[in-house]
This record gives sequence, C-alpha cells and structure tokens, in this order.
Amino acid sequence: MIFRPFRFVPLLVACSILTLAAPLRGAEVKYPDKGPSVTLTVPDAWNVSKKDGNVLIVSPDDKVGIMLSKSMAENNQPLKAITKAFAEGAGMKDIEVKEAPDTVEGDAKASVAIAMGKSDDKDFVATVMKLTTTGGVKVIIIAYGEKEAVLNNKEVDAIMNNIK
Repeated sequence: MIFRPFRFVPLLVACSILTLAAPLRGAEVKYPDKGPSVTLTVPDAWNVSKKDGNVLIVSPDDKVGIMLSKSMAENNQPLKAITKAFAEGAGMKDIEVKEAPDTVEGDAKASVAIAMGKSDDKDFVATVMKLTTTGGVKVIIIAYGEKEAVLNNKEVDAIMNNIK
C-alpha cells in the first residue's frame, strides 16, 4: 500500500505539491527497525542517521530535513500542540499552525498540521504528519526547513507521497 497523505497540503498553503510524484530511486528506510513499520525511499545523496530513537534524513544542501519519531507519536498531546512545540524547538518565531482534515487510505490514517514561521528572517515551514495504521504503526513524520525548499522540492514530494 502506498499512502499519499500530503495531497491536501496545497489547500492549506496555496502551494503546488505533486501528488503523482515519479518513482524515487535510492535507499529504503524502514522505521522502526522492529515490529510494524513504515518504509520511505530516500534519494542516494541524502544523509540518513539515527539519534535518540529517531531517524533524521537531510538533503545534500542541508535545506530540508525529514524526521521520523515513534516517541512523539505516542505523546497524547493534540497534533497542533506537537507541531507548535517542534517549531519552537527548531527556533521558529511568529508561528502559525494550521491543521488539515484527517486522511484515511486503506488501513492507514494520517493527521497533518503545518507550522509556518520565521527563522533568521527566512520563511520556514514544518509539516507534521501523524500516521497510524491498523497494523500497529504509529509514527510522526516531519518535513521541515526553508518554506520554498520544503514545499517546492520534488524529492520531498516523492519521499512523502510514497510511504509504504
């Protein structure tokens, strides 16, 4: 099953995100390592590392990061609060958080929130998705960085729109 939860993001930020991204070639990242998991395909040039039980995926130019966190998903706070806390922790100021309607596809449900703000006088965005499946997967996936680098990046679109 391919899950495409970001297809509603353009409605929130009036940007064009591709919903039919070309197949991505690169390394597959399974998270978490054991038990029910999700798989993302990451371009070869992107850096993948693990820290504190999370997976960090960073673009070659360091403008975009994608984080996978199981511990954040198990937090009982509303997604809007998790999103705002992440944005504040990332140093964003003047933060505005918007939520999209939940998306259900097959056995998976995704809740999405977007934080927009400023960092170093640049527009920044953090798109936070809480993914839950009936198979027991519960994970937060965050795409973050400079607004244009995140929202107009075909590689980010391909990664986020081809979650298995």
